[in-house]
Amino acid sequence: MELKKILVIDTEIHMLNLLGVILGDRYNLSMQSGSVEAMQWLHKGNMPDIIISEINMPYMSGSELISNLKISGLYRHIPIIVLSGIKDLSTQISAIPFKVDAYFSKPFNPLDLEMAMSNILENHAVN
Repeated sequence: MELKKILVIDTEIHMLNLLGVILGDRYNLSMQSGSVEAMQWLHKGNMPDIIISEINMPYMSGSELISNLKISGLYRHIPIIVLSGIKDLSTQISAIPFKVDAYFSKPFNPLDLEMAMSNILENHAVN
């Protein structure tokens, strides 16, 4: 069985490493260190099954990234999980003009993230 492709976007190298340890054996991970790099990766024809993204990033914020993806005919169907260090994450999420599938504040419980990913991927496959 082919592993699901997960695009992980975070400026913190230790967070990319942690997610690699947590998810690397069950998913095909692409780790990108910012929104600009993630967009370049997508524009090369890569299509993830789900995106996990930080919000607080330079050059193009996670909010801008999500908005760009959700208005795109090519990427709008991709489920998005926000995993952010922003303390008032609920306010930040409400400022995003598009719905995300789940959000978690850092530090997070890896089991909760894995469960959310599993549910989102399962429900996305049905639709």
